[in-house]
Amino acid sequence: MVMVRRFLRCATALQYIERMLKIHTEEQIASLVGGSGAIWTTHALATNLSQLHELIIPPAGPIAVCSLGVFMWLHAKWRRNTKIQ
Repeated sequence: MVMVRRFLRCATALQYIERMLKIHTEEQIASLVGGSGAIWTTHALATNLSQLHELIIPPAGPIAVCSLGVFMWLHAKWRRNTKIQ
């Protein structure tokens, strides 16, 4: 019941998530997402090492996950630096 009251005080669900998610936790989750995207990209590129001499374009999925992690991390840093008085 307390969670419902807190949610009703927020204008949107996004504000509720931002209020509940601490900045440090957001930084850690973003680092994990970005790191997993980098590992996935490395795995996707290293699966076929016999064609290493060719230019291999990595698939879009791992790159998107890695960039999502970077944007999440930048958002956490932005939240840390812009505190509303």
